[in-house]
Amino acid sequence: MGSFTDSAITRRIRFSVDGQPITDQQSKTFSNQIPVDSIQSMEVIAGAPPAEYGDKTSLVIKVTTRSGLGQTKPTGSITTSYGSFGSATGGANVAFGGTKWGNFIAVNGLNTGRFLDPPEIPGFSTPKEMRKMGSTAST
Repeated sequence: MGSFTDSAITRRIRFSVDGQPITDQQSKTFSNQIPVDSIQSMEVIAGAPPAEYGDKTSLVIKVTTRSGLGQTKPTGSITTSYGSFGSATGGANVAFGGTKWGNFIAVNGLNTGRFLDPPEIPGFSTPKEMRKMGSTAST
């Protein structure tokens, strides 16, 4: 689902997961995130939301998570990937249940050597690097 942010604009946005409002600050740094593969549906209500959402005037995001209801045989998946900068991801999920109950469990992880490093944009150099290259551009 990506990251929630706590900026001035998002204070007018309401996030709701399975009918429960999310009121805490949400970001990759300060909280746990909902694994994307655990989301069954997402509804975005723009404009003037119904009164049931209180004073949020710009946007309501309603998320419904998956369930194992009706899954009489356990089903699931395992995923892995590896990318640049030593980024490795992995995840697993499983759904199981009966006719009146169900469970869905999802676990995801990410390991990278680039978490807080600023991006390096090719073609842009610092003034010090430009002097080393002998550039005559003024800085």
